[in-house]
Amino acid sequence: EQLDVAQIQILPDREMLALHGISIGRFSELVELAFRGLVVNQIYRDPAVFDLVVRYPEEYRSSPSAIRQTAIEMADGNLVRIDDLAEVRVSYAPNSISRENASRMIVTQANIIGGNMSGTVDRLREAAGNEIDLSGGYILSFEGQFEQERRATQTILVVSILSLIFIYLALHTVFRSAGQAILILLNLPLALVGGLLVVRFGSGILSIAGLIGFITLFGIAVRNGIILIDQYNELITQKRMNVTKAVLTGSLNRLQPIMMTVITTALALLPLVITGNQPGNEIQGPMASVILGGLVTATILNMIVVPLLFDWVFSRKQKAD
Repeated sequence: EQLDVAQIQILPDREMLALHGISIGRFSELVELAFRGLVVNQIYRDPAVFDLVVRYPEEYRSSPSAIRQTAIEMADGNLVRIDDLAEVRVSYAPNSISRENASRMIVTQANIIGGNMSGTVDRLREAAGNEIDLSGGYILSFEGQFEQERRATQTILVVSILSLIFIYLALHTVFRSAGQAILILLNLPLALVGGLLVVRFGSGILSIAGLIGFITLFGIAVRNGIILIDQYNELITQKRMNVTKAVLTGSLNRLQPIMMTVITTALALLPLVITGNQPGNEIQGPMASVILGGLVTATILNMIVVPLLFDWVFSRKQKAD
């Protein structure tokens, strides 16, 4: 932390120094010797070592007025007061000066309470650009935890897109149908609806924990779609049912397993959602809320939208064949 501390400055008067025949360098040496001191030896008291410092007594350097009255010896042996040779004043300066890339740096730290970290930084950056004059070569930089969060969010998004591509390729390989693979992936936006509603009407903040919850939710939603489509294919190929009957029969057959899976998962997540605002649950709470909200909408819409689309697309294809 950078604080302003009081400092005593001794500013030499060049004219007076020249009048007394003393150089700036010699004056600085005398002042340093008198008030800061000079290490002339060391005292050993095993195992400690102490510097032996020679300087003026405390009463000559305890205050600016005392320093002004302190005399130093000239080359001719005369004593002259500091006040006759220099200006002694009290000023305030930083207790430390930080540097980065050979430039001075001042760090201002703050914690964010009850808000979106990235959004808050964006608002601060906009306000600083409008209200702070940076024309003197100043550079304003926002750094800290929000940068790590932003990089982590970008990484998760990239990995999620790659995962979706691999999921599609795997589904296409198993079902040998681009249409069925797309129908299964349709569960993802259906699951997204519930998760986004929870975020919107909850904290309003999509954190990294929430993104991880969405990834988990996508896996559950894809699994439910696979269960349905696989059942439809089995009834069409093995039971020789038409598409409409296979959709109705398959949906009823898989309704109970899907609902039981969703209910047990929801019951397991419910304690995390209820205690999400308590200390220590900053990660589990948002993640569980997103998963729970997405499960509700994904299950409801999965049992309605996916069967209807499957019937509409593949009934026409069956008739055409």
